[in-house]
Amino acid sequence: MFDQKYFEVAKEYKIPLVGYYNVLVYECQKCDHSMIDDLHDHIIGFADSNVGIVKVIECPKCFEKFYCHASESDYWHFIWEIKRGKQKHFDKVYE
Repeated sequence: MFDQKYFEVAKEYKIPLVGYYNVLVYECQKCDHSMIDDLHDHIIGFADSNVGIVKVIECPKCFEKFYCHASESDYWHFIWEIKRGKQKHFDKVYE
């Protein structure tokens, strides 16, 4: 069984589970659009699922929503993209 380390996700980034589980992770199964270089820019939030915490992604080409396993590293990369102003779904965070 997959033993995922749980990590704390800020409540403003938690959303209900939506879309389908995508084993391809970096590629939309509906339109084949690749997000290998900018996946973290298209995360719309993090959700709890029966496989642990997942990142929910919206394809920028066809707007299909899908999810896949999330790591603490994914979460901090997502936060970094927000701070840089590169994240498509969340405004830049000012400290």
